[in-house]
Amino acid sequence: MDGGWPKAAHIAVTLKKDGGLVAPVQTALNGVINNGDYEKVLNRWGEGIERLSASEINPAGLGD
Repeated sequence: MDGGWPKAAHIAVTLKKDGGLVAPVQTALNGVINNGDYEKVLNRWGEGIERLSASEINPAGLGD
């Protein structure tokens, strides 16, 4: 997923395939995105423009 404009930054979490952590990590990431904590941390470092609106699993265009 691209993190922001004008320069795209591909943001990823890499997990072991079939390790059982994909869904829990996505749920946790979406939780901090939805409750605003993710944006607070990014803003503290001046990187709010890089925020994502949601976590995606294997988005199209990456790893194809």
